[in-house]
Amino acid sequence: MSGQARAAGGFGLFQVPDETVAAELRINQSVHIQRSMPVNLLGNSGGVLIISYIDWQAVLTSHAIYFMILQLLLIIPMVRSYLRLRARPRPNRVSKRRIRAVEYYSLLMGSVWGVIGFLLFPHLGPIDGVATMMILMFLCYGSVALTPGLPRAAMAFFIPVIISLTIGGFVYEVMEPDVLAILLFLSVPAVVKTVLQNFGDIVDNVKINIDRLAAEVQLRQQQSQETDAMRAMVAAIPLPLVVTRSDGTFEFSETAASRFGVTSGASTGFLAENFFVDPQDQIRLFDLQKTRRRLDEEEVQLKDAAGNPFWALISSRTLNYQGEECWLHVIYVIEVRKRAEQALQESRGLLRAFADNLPLYISFMDLQGRYQFVNRC
Repeated sequence: MSGQARAAGGFGLFQVPDETVAAELRINQSVHIQRSMPVNLLGNSGGVLIISYIDWQAVLTSHAIYFMILQLLLIIPMVRSYLRLRARPRPNRVSKRRIRAVEYYSLLMGSVWGVIGFLLFPHLGPIDGVATMMILMFLCYGSVALTPGLPRAAMAFFIPVIISLTIGGFVYEVMEPDVLAILLFLSVPAVVKTVLQNFGDIVDNVKINIDRLAAEVQLRQQQSQETDAMRAMVAAIPLPLVVTRSDGTFEFSETAASRFGVTSGASTGFLAENFFVDPQDQIRLFDLQKTRRRLDEEEVQLKDAAGNPFWALISSRTLNYQGEECWLHVIYVIEVRKRAEQALQESRGLLRAFADNLPLYISFMDLQGRYQFVNRC
């Protein structure tokens, strides 16, 4: 158990100095209460039934019947609370008053059990008295085991019962005094030690969870900052940039979004083949990516979301983006160059046609004496 948990886990008020830890602890306590409620209901109602079965006449003669009825009535609010909260998700906040109410309720139920035991002991035979004492002891152990994060509630239930067992056991000689003394000497310190240890472990676990959640929040903030920085850098680059994720999501820079006629940022509903004029080009580039793990100025004809084609050079590299491996595609539009190449090709064709139709012999020869052009004359 940590030093702080030990400091918080004394016989004082089991206080946790850190309010953040205390608030999270109350949430865990509330969850534990709800989860252990069916066993608590079964234990208390079962205890009433078993003790009634052991010696019903003693229950009536000692007037313990009234307190057993009271114990059953105390179970009703627990049932209502369980049915009301069982379908609800884990709470985000639990008030101190709710936990305090649980502690007072445990004290009330423990006190009622203590009175039941004290009233029954003088009317029970030796065997039945020992059996009743063991039942009450098991109820005490169950309260400790089922409420590891609620030390005050566990002790509030345990103390009235153990006082009743001690006084009633010695006064009415339920068992031999030395045997009872040994039993109490062994059980009471064990219960107290278990309460302290359980509480310390719960506090430590709560601290670990808080630290883990804080680390996750910090990691998400760091990833968000890195993403914002990368987006700012991408936005500053005048070339169209596209990031493709493993799940098929595209992320377009503003320049790329303008070029392809889509919304900038993350976009879904698009397939890679939607942006290729020739689907075979997409297959070819995919195979090159898979083999080389990169692309270098691959010429391809693409199209925007409206179906308008354009020529481009694509270069691609793998990129660790937001914790996953993605592909970063740099697209250099060469539409102007392709038009210039086409115009030059058309000019060369026109020049050849003009030269072929002249009634003269025309030829071009390079410095090495090799013919580069000869007309048809």
